[in-house]
This record gives sequence, C-alpha cells and structure tokens, in this order.
Amino acid sequence: MATFPPRCFTCAKIITNTQLETFLSEVSKGKNQKNVLDDLKFSRRCCRRMFLSFKPSIEEKMLLYSLPDGNRAEIELPIVKSVKLTD
Repeated sequence: MATFPPRCFTCAKIITNTQLETFLSEVSKGKNQKNVLDDLKFSRRCCRRMFLSFKPSIEEKMLLYSLPDGNRAEIELPIVKSVKLTD
C-alpha cells in the first residue's frame, strides 16, 4: 500500500490505513464513493478530499519490471532533488 498521510491536512483528523483500505476495496466493488465515506464517518470536505485525491505512488507500480527473458528484476528509481527556481 502506498504511503497515505496519517492526518487530514486541514483539520488534523486521524485517518488510518485500515480506513483507506476499506475505502479502496468498497469503491473497487462498485459502491458509491459518497456512501463509503459516509459509512466511514468522514463528513468534512477536507477529510473526504484526502480519500478522493489519493493516488498510489509511482514507486509502488514501478518496483518490478519484466526482462526480455520473462524474468522479473528490481529497479532503482532515480532520486529527484528539488530545484529552487529564480527569476
């Protein structure tokens, strides 16, 4: 599972990985996102945004790749350093 913030960015309500897993599994089964968030007792817009805007990280999807011979190998992803832009 990708890293998910433990608290809402705005109101600081605790959000657990179990709640995220429940949300993702219920939505993948075809249940309405609004109803799932209501069941999880997330009524504030800021908390709901945390779930609705979550995307798994690229690292999770790119950890393994297939080689031409069919074997799988781990790859190292480059570290992207932040660059300060100046005018």
